[in-house]
Amino acid sequence: MCDANIAGIMSMTGTIMGAIGSYQQAQAQAAAYQAQIAALEQNARLIDAQRSQAQDVKADEMQRLRANASKTAATQKAAMAANGLDTGSGSNLDILNDTTYLSEIDAAMLRYKYDINDWQMRVQKTDTLNQASMARSAASNASKAGTIGAMTSLFSGVGQVAGNWYK
Repeated sequence: MCDANIAGIMSMTGTIMGAIGSYQQAQAQAAAYQAQIAALEQNARLIDAQRSQAQDVKADEMQRLRANASKTAATQKAAMAANGLDTGSGSNLDILNDTTYLSEIDAAMLRYKYDINDWQMRVQKTDTLNQASMARSAASNASKAGTIGAMTSLFSGVGQVAGNWYK
């Protein structure tokens, strides 16, 4: 009977250790997912900061583009006037209008470039937050699986010990 008691104790100890190991492994996996979530959420905040900075750069470049276009038009107008040409009609007016028109095309292209970049960053942020959401689910699942695994080990081990005990 003494040998049976020792065997039962050893079996139960192994069962408990297995349950603890299963639970701790799952908790470590959940903690790793939590670290991943924190990193992904930080990346999403960085994307927001990049978007804000890009909008500031866009505004600066638009202002610079329009200022240069205005200077170009003023230089053209001054050169025409210095040569005694009428800037209010004819081909001279067409030149000035073309300068304004082309600068607006440049501005539209610049806006388009930054709008595409902004869209790409929004998609990247959405993808990053989706990854964080999946990691959050995985962390929850890992934690639940650890608890279930530990309980399964305990019940299985207790059942085996009880089965051997009552033989």
